[in-house]
Amino acid sequence: MESFMPKKPTDQERADSVLAFYGLDGSGNPAIVPLGYLPTRERKGASRGELEVRKRLYYLARGDYSAKPLEAAALGQAQLPLTPNGKDKWKIDKDTVRTEEDLLAEEKDLNLAANVRAFYGIDGQTAATVAPGLLPNKSSSTSLSRFETYMRKRLYDLSVGQASAGRREAEALQQAEIPLLPREDGKWIINKEAALTEKEANEVIEDQENAAKIRNFYGIDEEAKAIGEWGALPSRWAPSKANRFEKDMRIRLYQLSRGDRVAGELEAEALQAAGLPVIPKQKGKFFIDREALREASRQMAGASQDAGLSQGTGDMSISAPVNPSSFPVSMSAWDTSAVQDPMGRVGGSSSEIGYPMNTVPASHHLPPYQGYTPAGSSSQAGPSSYAGSSSQHAEQQSKRSRR
Repeated sequence: MESFMPKKPTDQERADSVLAFYGLDGSGNPAIVPLGYLPTRERKGASRGELEVRKRLYYLARGDYSAKPLEAAALGQAQLPLTPNGKDKWKIDKDTVRTEEDLLAEEKDLNLAANVRAFYGIDGQTAATVAPGLLPNKSSSTSLSRFETYMRKRLYDLSVGQASAGRREAEALQQAEIPLLPREDGKWIINKEAALTEKEANEVIEDQENAAKIRNFYGIDEEAKAIGEWGALPSRWAPSKANRFEKDMRIRLYQLSRGDRVAGELEAEALQAAGLPVIPKQKGKFFIDREALREASRQMAGASQDAGLSQGTGDMSISAPVNPSSFPVSMSAWDTSAVQDPMGRVGGSSSEIGYPMNTVPASHHLPPYQGYTPAGSSSQAGPSSYAGSSSQHAEQQSKRSRR
């Protein structure tokens, strides 16, 4: 229908236009706007007749126009609330009427909620892009679909307050175990401070894997033959027949001793279990204390030399008193057989030889960490996959306790 009303409509014609607009004229045509909702003043692509009714209802809500009895009766059939606006005249009560804008917002809110459930795989139909309980990174290093790109940006905006969630989306976020904060306007944003991030979860997984590699390299878990000697920092250069794991581990330990790389809390515990001292570099990050190892090397060399001089002078001893328990390792800890320089030669200078064992108590360097098994206990950390909400709760609790 091109036009709902003639140029100078009567009260009956205005009533008929209202009934047609809301699908109440018996023609079988669907309602343009659902019953009970006041339309917006304009709509892109609307016909001229539709725009006329939209404007008419807009002005009736403002009180600029008044409806006579027949039009008012039609408005009542359309479930629009009315209030008197003169004798035998009425206007739409804009303070109580629901609007098309509200309807569109509700539909958008429902769609956003569905997106959240699909993104976290809690809709029963799609696989999770990110595990529930994790606030995703804003972007990813891998190629992303348009949906994933949009959702990562949407959740980031919600976490920094650049967007807010309606009731339905907020419900979906809570189902995905994402903490929220209410706003004064009745909407919600993500509580960024309380949320566990995807980056933090990945760091935990990487830390677990690195710790397991340290334990394997030093044979602490007794599941693999030790490559490195307890308490000794191996040479950076591996024997020519060494496998990739050994080569990678020698390089990583070298980098950890230089501060080029840092260890997480679990890897630091594994290093201490291997007899290597660690010192903090930043919050929750550590590196190997190279100077402590060097000092232990000098003390061991001095003790051995003094012992030799004492034996060579008969009854006259010039060695200083040494507590044997301070050096519970033989010179075999120098690991000379495993040293190889970049040219493939075995041996090398003293600067390329592994340091002897740690003589500084491990507890002096790494403070106790709540939530993980202390180094040296019967249960050892190993590789794990991050899945399941219970583990994420534990990580969230850990994050809060650290703060």
